[in-house]
Amino acid sequence: MSPSDLSDSHSFANAVADCICLAEKRFKPAFQIEVLITSFGLPFVTLECIRSLLIAKSRIGLKIIVAEDASGDTRVERLSSIPGVIVHRNISNLGYVKNCNANIDRYIKGDFFVLLNNDTVVHDFWIDHLLDTILKGSNIGAVGAKLLNIDGTLQEAGGIIWSDGSAWNWGSGMDPNRYDFNFVRETDYCSAACLLVRTEAWNSVGGFSDEYAPAYYEDSDLAFKFRKIGYATIFQPSAVVTHLEGLSHGKNLMHGVKALQVRNKHTFLSKWHDLLVRQHYEAGSNLPLAIDRRKRSNWVLVVEQTIPTPARDAGSRVIDQLIRCLVSLGFRLTLWTIDCVGADEITQGYQQIGVEVVLQESDESKKTLDQFMVGRAGLIDAIFVSRPMTYFLFDKFRANFKEIPVVFYGHDLHWKRQKEGLLGEYVSRDVRVANSSWREALSVESHAWLSADVSVYSSSSEVDFIENWLGQYPTLGRRRVCLAQPFWLDVTASEYTEDRTGVVFVAGWDHPPNVEGALWFVNEVLPIVREKIPELKITLAGSNPPFEIKRLESETISVQADLSETQLLDIYRQASVAVVPLRSGAGVKHKTLEALAHGVPLLSTKIGLQGLCQRTSKGTLHRPCSPCIEANTPRDFSRNLITILEDFELRSILSAAGKKYIETYYSEVAFSKSWGRIFEQVTSRVNTLPK
Repeated sequence: MSPSDLSDSHSFANAVADCICLAEKRFKPAFQIEVLITSFGLPFVTLECIRSLLIAKSRIGLKIIVAEDASGDTRVERLSSIPGVIVHRNISNLGYVKNCNANIDRYIKGDFFVLLNNDTVVHDFWIDHLLDTILKGSNIGAVGAKLLNIDGTLQEAGGIIWSDGSAWNWGSGMDPNRYDFNFVRETDYCSAACLLVRTEAWNSVGGFSDEYAPAYYEDSDLAFKFRKIGYATIFQPSAVVTHLEGLSHGKNLMHGVKALQVRNKHTFLSKWHDLLVRQHYEAGSNLPLAIDRRKRSNWVLVVEQTIPTPARDAGSRVIDQLIRCLVSLGFRLTLWTIDCVGADEITQGYQQIGVEVVLQESDESKKTLDQFMVGRAGLIDAIFVSRPMTYFLFDKFRANFKEIPVVFYGHDLHWKRQKEGLLGEYVSRDVRVANSSWREALSVESHAWLSADVSVYSSSSEVDFIENWLGQYPTLGRRRVCLAQPFWLDVTASEYTEDRTGVVFVAGWDHPPNVEGALWFVNEVLPIVREKIPELKITLAGSNPPFEIKRLESETISVQADLSETQLLDIYRQASVAVVPLRSGAGVKHKTLEALAHGVPLLSTKIGLQGLCQRTSKGTLHRPCSPCIEANTPRDFSRNLITILEDFELRSILSAAGKKYIETYYSEVAFSKSWGRIFEQVTSRVNTLPK
C-alpha cells in the first residue's frame, strides 16, 4: 500500500490496525535499538515507514519513537496504539535539528540509536548490517545505509564533501549494483535519512549543531565533528533503505525549507574551511579517492580469473588469505576478475571488509580493464596476478599501464607438475602430447617471470630454479624472485586420543595429481597394509570426485564429497593417520600442512613434502620428533603406515610435532610479515595524495 492510498481516515485507521497486528506477531528479541523517526504531519507516510520496520526481516528488536514536530495533524497520535511505538508531540515547532536533539536527550538510553526519516522504507536486515558494522570498532561513530530512489535507482552510496563545501550524493541516479557503490568504506558523511549513531560519540560532540537549524548540512557537520575527535563515519551497502527524497521539504533550492541548504553550505564552509582545503578535493575531481577516506593507503589491484572459492581449492585459499591480510595491513584493494563468475556470498564477504570487487565478462575484459585503469591513472600502486594462465590473459591488457609494478604469484611450478602428472603411472597420455603440453606450460609460466617485476613462490627450490633460469637473460635487468609463506593455519585445540580410527586423504579432485595419488595408494599400498590390518577404514575426502575416485567406494573405503568446514573438521578429529600419497606435483601442499595443523599424524611421499625441506629434516621412523614421516615406494609406505597405526606413542609424538611445526612456521603473523614485506617494497613510491 502506498502513502497516497492512506489519505482518507478509513484507510488510515485500517492501516494502523494492520500495523498493530504486525507488531503483536513480531518476534521480540531482548536486545533492542531505539529508532527516532522525525515527522511534520504526513502521518500516512510515517505509518508506511513504521510498517516497513515491522515487516523487515531482522534479528534485532526495535523501540520506535516518533517525534512529531507540532504539525497540528492529530492523526499522528493514533500511531501510539501500535505496540513498541512511542509518539511524542512537540509543543511548538522546533525544526529538524532541534527536534532530533531534544528527543534524543529525552528518549535515547542505549549505546546506539537510529535517525530515520519518516519518508523511508527499510529493507530486510537493514538494522542488522548497520549494527554489525558499528560493533567492529569502537572508533566508528556512525554507519549509514545505501539509499534508493522509489524507482530503484541509487540515491546515495555515502556522501562526498568537496573543498568548496558543496556535497555530492555519490552515485545518485545510477545502478545501485555497480561495483563502486557496494563495498564498505569510510566516507565524508552519510545522510541522516538513515543513520545508526554511537550514543557516546553523539554526546561527545553535543549532537547536531544548532547553527544549521532548522535543517540541512547538520549530518555533514556531525560527521566532521566525529572525525575531529577520532570517530569514523562508515557506509554500509548491505543496509538498504528506499527514501522518498523531497516529500517533506521538496527539491527546489530556491523556495521553502530546502532553500536553507544554500545558506547552510556557507555556514559549513566557514566553519570547516581549513580542513576542507587541506584534506578535500576540488568539486568533481579524483572521484576514486574522494569517495573513500582511506586516502593514505597504498592501492593494490588483484587480478584473478574468477572469484576465489577458498572452501574448494588450496589455490583459492591462498588468495583469500592474502586479500584479507593486505586489508588488515592497511592496503586498499580492488579485486578484478577476468570472468564474470563468482559466488555472491564470497563476493559480499570481500565487500564487507572494504574490497572493491569488479566482475566482468571475458569477451569485454580488455575494454573494461582499460577503462577501469584510465579512471585510476596514477592511483594503483601495484598489480597482483596469480597463476600463469591468468597472467597470460592479463598481460594482453597491460600495454596502457606498464609503469605499474606487477607481482606474479605462481603458487607452484605448473609446468613441472604438469610434466610429472601427464607422464604419471595412473594417467594415460600419449608421450608426444604430454611433452608438448608441459613445454607449452613452461613457455606461458616463464613469460610471467620475464614480464613481472616480482615473481613469488613458496618453495626455496622453486625460487632457486627461477633465479637460475632468469640468469640466461642478463640484458633484461633485475627481475626479483621472492620466497613467501603460501598460507597460514590455525592449530586445532582437540587432543589426539587412542580411540581414533582409520586413514584419511583430503584432496581437491579437480587436481589430477591428487587422483593419481589416491589410485596409487589404493591399488599399490593398501593391499599390502590389508595383509596386516584387513578391516582398515579409508576416507577419501574432497570436492568434485571423478568417476575413478567414486568407483573406489566400498565397505572399507568411503568417498566424501563437497564437505563443509565442520564436516571436514569432524573427519580430521576421528582419523588416526593422514596420508599424502602424491606421485607428482610442485610447491607447498595445503593438504600436508592442514593435516599437521589438525594434529593428525602424517605419512607422505617426498612430493607431498615439497617446500618443507628448507625448514625441517626428512622424517623417518627413527626420528619421530620430525613433524611427519616420508615414504616413497609401496613397500616403504605400507610398512610405515602399519607401524604408525600400531604405535599410539609414536602417533602422539607426531601429532604434537605437527602442531608445533605449524605454530612456528605457518602462523598468521608469519604470513602477514612474509607478504607485507613484499608489497611494502613494491608500493614504496611516494603517494601523491593530500596530506
